[in-house]
Amino acid sequence: KAGSSLALALTNMELARELLHQGREKRARKCMRQVSGLVEAAGKDFVPEELQFLLSDLRSDRNLLQEIIKMGQELVDIKENRELVKRIISTAISITGAERGAIFLGDPKGDASALTLRASKTLTQEDIESPSFSAALEAIRQTAITGEGRIVRKKSDSETGPPSKDSIRTCICVPMKRRDEVVGVLYNDNRLLGSSFRESDLEVLGYFSALATIAMDNAEAYEQIRSLNEKLAEEKQYYQEQHLEFTHFEEIVGKSRGIMNVLSSVSQVAETDATVLILGETGVGKELVARAIHERSLRKEAPFIRVACSALPENLIASELFGHEKGAFTGAVNRRIGRFELADRGTLFLDEIGDIPPEVQVRLLRVLQTKEFERIGGGRTLRSDFRLIAATNRDLQKAVREGWFREDLFYRLNVFPIQVPPLRERREDIPLLVKYFLEIYASKFGKTVKKTSASDLNRLSAYDWPGNVRELENYIERGVILSSGMRFQMPELGRRSGAAASAFDQPVTLRENERQHILRALEITGGKIRGEDGAAKLLDIHPNTLYNRMKKLGIKPAKEDRSPTPPAT
Repeated sequence: KAGSSLALALTNMELARELLHQGREKRARKCMRQVSGLVEAAGKDFVPEELQFLLSDLRSDRNLLQEIIKMGQELVDIKENRELVKRIISTAISITGAERGAIFLGDPKGDASALTLRASKTLTQEDIESPSFSAALEAIRQTAITGEGRIVRKKSDSETGPPSKDSIRTCICVPMKRRDEVVGVLYNDNRLLGSSFRESDLEVLGYFSALATIAMDNAEAYEQIRSLNEKLAEEKQYYQEQHLEFTHFEEIVGKSRGIMNVLSSVSQVAETDATVLILGETGVGKELVARAIHERSLRKEAPFIRVACSALPENLIASELFGHEKGAFTGAVNRRIGRFELADRGTLFLDEIGDIPPEVQVRLLRVLQTKEFERIGGGRTLRSDFRLIAATNRDLQKAVREGWFREDLFYRLNVFPIQVPPLRERREDIPLLVKYFLEIYASKFGKTVKKTSASDLNRLSAYDWPGNVRELENYIERGVILSSGMRFQMPELGRRSGAAASAFDQPVTLRENERQHILRALEITGGKIRGEDGAAKLLDIHPNTLYNRMKKLGIKPAKEDRSPTPPAT
């Protein structure tokens, strides 16, 4: 009598609930019509979920279509599969006013009738396997086979009476299609009422099913991409831990700090015309550094001319550098163009420049200052626009102090020095170089050798390599020749291998001494760490402590001992 719309709506909903339990659906729907005005103002969520199907006759097709489109857009944004299927089922129940809902997916091999329950609400696997679900299950199968939606109602005289617990009064099935292929079925049913689904629901639910299938495809693709990214990240971490990844700058292989510093210097000086002096022991790769500078310079299209100064007799160095005219000296039967002339507009690389005799040093200094020279036996002044890169394994400053290398020439050369570290100072690059040379020589000799054990890599990393990268390359080439299968056959190493070094050798740091001691223990135990015959027992320390020390020293466990390494403390 007071006319409160909220009080009237609540009263009508309670009446509808009671009438529904009595099986008087038409009267219940009549009560719910009194609620429709408030539902339009307050929204459908105002009505309890179990009563919403009673409003199906009052739905606006236009509003429902807008609601489905909005729901479809929301579904596409859900990336997690579990959350997505829950939302699909809840939305389908909301659209149809169903009591229960489920998604059945087909066999990935293409058998449309072989369906499995993917997700459900108020419907269990036991319910599906019960005899009372057989008719609904057959409807689901037929929908999957034919690709056409259907509504199935149970024909019973007691349809208006109190519903039984398991009896399904009506169900609706619509196909889930991907590019005209049925991949599953969206299912809803009702055990309370036999008239809860209308024929128009097939079209509405079918449209929503298409949006839901697209959303599930997107979520599956997202999961696959995420899984692939995780796998790639794990593989990258694994290869990094096993030193099977390498970074190379042309043919300069390595990722140690020393090599990174060299490559940084190369990048800084390459595009200038500054004279570069490359310092380092024999075999460290000074020529590779020089070539890398040339290849990144503005002169890269012009020649790279190399002169091995230490390989030339003293009486021929000047002829090699400056050239000579016919008859300039005994044996000069033809005119010869010198390396300075050949390097015009390009780069001249003087390897082991510390071996040039003093008389040639004077002429070299003049050429560096003026870019002008004369051939031996000639009177015409020639000019060459070259960029000079020099390299030496000698201590030129010491040579200057001792008087056999000109000080003014040294300062002319030492414009931009680059120090290339020896291999013993960048041991972390040794496994990378081993892999690099293995691939080269296995391909060259037609071999299948690919693998080196962790213990072999540890032995190679412990060796001092007095011949540096060149010695390592020759060693790998020899090993590939000796190898007959996929496993690399280790040739005999030199005397200064790891802990086997003589007590009369130069003292090493405590860190290096500890590294060699652990490597020796691992060699004795065949790479095994744990157990009575493991390296930890031999060293009288806990295995976890040994793992931590190995990690800090850059020693990797053998493949046969892949126990999880505890975090460093």
